[in-house]
Amino acid sequence: MDVCDEHGLDHGMVIIDHNNEETVAETLQRGFWAGFSIYPSTKMGNARMVEILRRYGGERIIVDSACDWGISDCLGVAKTAQLALERGIPPETVERVCYRNALEAYGQSGQMAEEHWLNPPAIDQRTLYAGNSILRGGREPHIETPDDRRARRLLID
Repeated sequence: MDVCDEHGLDHGMVIIDHNNEETVAETLQRGFWAGFSIYPSTKMGNARMVEILRRYGGERIIVDSACDWGISDCLGVAKTAQLALERGIPPETVERVCYRNALEAYGQSGQMAEEHWLNPPAIDQRTLYAGNSILRGGREPHIETPDDRRARRLLID
């Protein structure tokens, strides 16, 4: 955080990840976003995260999943959300820390918007990317029309 200050970075544009009970207060007091990578047996677990939410609320807190090294759980955010609800954290706070805050923080780049996954383009596997196809072994391309997309629209509650 001191390095960010030395370089004049806007604290609202910086996410300090891998927070814990010892670092969260300073991170939030200084105006940074506080990220928490949830791991099943190291770093930050679901129950500890819920207690942090109980103490600090949902302002500038992001619950992240991790699937990078060691023992990870790609459902860490969902499991934390469920436990938080079971333990009485308000649904608005759970939605905020497990979804809305990440969208707000990462969306500042202009490269991520909710619209990207709520209304994605139709799929046409004939389309190449940098001259390459994802198709292998003579498979037939999957082609989806806009009507197909509407028929199986992804719902997020």
